[in-house]
Amino acid sequence: MIGASMDLSKLDKVFGSLKARANDHRDPLREIGLLALKQFDHRFEVSGPDWAPNKAGTKTLVKTGRLRDSFVNPSSPKNLFTVGRMEATFGSKLFYAAILQKGGVLKSKAPKLGAFQKLAGLRRLPATFTVLPARPIVVPPNSDFTQKIGRVEFNHFKAGIAEGLR
Repeated sequence: MIGASMDLSKLDKVFGSLKARANDHRDPLREIGLLALKQFDHRFEVSGPDWAPNKAGTKTLVKTGRLRDSFVNPSSPKNLFTVGRMEATFGSKLFYAAILQKGGVLKSKAPKLGAFQKLAGLRRLPATFTVLPARPIVVPPNSDFTQKIGRVEFNHFKAGIAEGLR
């Protein structure tokens, strides 16, 4: 009698490992998030390159470094970098980051009156308005970034197959 038998126990382990990885993407999402932070950092390094120049003629959006740090430093208290099982969030918690992303108008508080203004009979000084052009930091991923994301996901599932074969 001639016959054949197959042991599918390893295949079950592989599918089990892949299923577990399909339900928890924390590792690849963390890696993708760090790639995004590098992309943000590059935008600051090259001042856009599509950002409108500032009035001083210096590097745009890096005067104090707070905005850049809020985007590119995951340990910064102003950084928004969270990774869950199926999603990642990254960006800045600074209130003016959204205004700089899309452009807009900032209204500053009216300055306090000095003694001279009070003597002159002024009750208050007018608030000032500053128009900020859009300087997008978060931009749609380019093809290179999309390929990197694909490689991260591929490696995640490849590791799941290897784990199941052990």
